Amino acid sequence: MAKKKKTKREKRKTIDKLLGIITKECENSGWRWEINALDKKDYLSATVYVEKTILYATISALINILILQDNRIEYGIEKTSHYDYGIRALFAAISNALARGGYKIPSKISTKEEKKTLDTLLLIFKKFHVSALQLTKRYDNRNTLIINDEFDVQDFIHSLLKIHFNDIRPEEYTPSYAGSSSRIDFLLKDEKILLEVKYATSKLKDNKIGEQLIVDIERYKKHPDCETLICFVYDPNFNIKNAYGLEKDLSGKKDKLDVKVYIYPK
Repeated sequence: MAKKKKTKREKRKTIDKLLGIITKECENSGWRWEINALDKKDYLSATVYVEKTILYATISALINILILQDNRIEYGIEKTSHYDYGIRALFAAISNALARGGYKIPSKISTKEEKKTLDTLLLIFKKFHVSALQLTKRYDNRNTLIINDEFDVQDFIHSLLKIHFNDIRPEEYTPSYAGSSSRIDFLLKDEKILLEVKYATSKLKDNKIGEQLIVDIERYKKHPDCETLICFVYDPNFNIKNAYGLEKDLSGKKDKLDVKVYIYPK
């Protein structure tokens, strides 16, 4: 019985230490917090409610924590408010603090938040073409952005990303591959997503686009902030003959890198 009580005290001490790290990081980032739930039988799980007022909006979320074996933990943040300003930054700050404390942690935000991010990017890609066409229909034929090349696509994509994401880093350098380094078009730092943009032409289509993306995938595997590589190919003139086939061939897990290729319109 004494041994059982000692084990329970040790478990309580472990989760208290873990909660101490998390709540301290919340305070450091300006978030109010309270313990929403605590497993008082085995001391293996807990939930922390956090909230923060940004301008006139109150942002709130639940941090769910589960202690596994070998000092490993699983945790995620799920928003409970309409807006999610700052939640990803808080997740990153807590992850760094836990890593410094010696915990083995997952490197992704909760599945719901990850799906929301991908859904947002997919909507941007799907609506990119109609949005680009709308830009050409300005009152009194005023100057506008005409999408003629890859740089134009990058500029317009950047403006659309600004609506939904805070930490967008354009032209991020990638580690050397085959003796040379290059720049990725965009890094979504908090989401650990690299975004590469291509513009299909009569000279750059099916095979050549595929060859470029294969090289990109090999290079970006080494990027320290990359867990997902998303490639958007803009094909306004339908130069790619088998868009669905190209997407299928290049998408999927490449070692630890999750690759997703989207071609629009198609």
